[in-house]
Amino acid sequence: MLESTKKQHRAADVRAAALPLLALGDIHYGALPTEITSLPIFALSRENIDSWHITTNALIFTTGSGFGHWGIVVCRAGSEREATNSLHAVVIPWDDGVFFWKEL
Repeated sequence: MLESTKKQHRAADVRAAALPLLALGDIHYGALPTEITSLPIFALSRENIDSWHITTNALIFTTGSGFGHWGIVVCRAGSEREATNSLHAVVIPWDDGVFFWKEL
């Protein structure tokens, strides 16, 4: 799904759609833009995407089950290290402050 996501979508578009959500205190599924919900990485459970602030400068979008969770992290410029170091996960850079992640 990672390669499909990269081929079909641009990280810059995902980041631009996600950054306004940083201003929200609580993020509900209905508030998620289609630039995120349409990503192939979420294809198996689009209606079960959770999101929350990792830091004041980064959001995580996650899905999964009892066998693990995965998703993307979106960061403001300059906060990538702070956000991704706090995860206990495999983090793979996509581009432009957007990362794929999978629980260890």
